[in-house]
Amino acid sequence: GLPVRFNTRVAELLRRSAIAGFRSVSASECVAANCFGCPSQHLPLYDQAVSIFNVCDNILQIPIHFWPSCTVTVVQRYMPILRAKFGRVKVQDIHQKIVAQWETTFCKECVIES
Repeated sequence: GLPVRFNTRVAELLRRSAIAGFRSVSASECVAANCFGCPSQHLPLYDQAVSIFNVCDNILQIPIHFWPSCTVTVVQRYMPILRAKFGRVKVQDIHQKIVAQWETTFCKECVIES
């Protein structure tokens, strides 16, 4: 079929919103871990589930090449919390469209660490 058309200006605004959401969640994780902006990941926080859910809503509206680079990693970390808070059915679309397509692939860093 024909490619789906999208407005690049709208896609960029949604991308920026997603980046801001991820940064906010990351900052909250650092505060909860009692650190100050470290580069490492912390445990996902239940109280950030709504923020991640809203970020995912934005991400699902834009083409994959507009996604922030941390999208799959962060969403994958939050999937158990999203399922607990919103229910499996409500987050099934998020899992299928953002996480599932990458579950069988590995980044170079992940292979080296294991």
